[in-house]
Amino acid sequence: MPAPAIGQMLATTLYGRRFFPFYTFNIVGGLDENGEGCVFSYDAIGCFERLKYTASGSGQALVEPFLDNLVAYKNTDKKPTVDR
Repeated sequence: MPAPAIGQMLATTLYGRRFFPFYTFNIVGGLDENGEGCVFSYDAIGCFERLKYTASGSGQALVEPFLDNLVAYKNTDKKPTVDR
């Protein structure tokens, strides 16, 4: 099952419980139909967004700068020499 299908299924499940939510902030990652990586980030009521990278939870403040540097190449002079 491709990750976008799982992502939509989780969004439907969370949205169905919007009046009594689970209060979880989920992240789903996997491959789409084209074999490319995809990451979905959710709020408590099932609204989701497809992102290049994300973090959630108590370590988010520590992990986000790390991902900004190594995935998005923000705040760095080093760009990758090989396409990923």
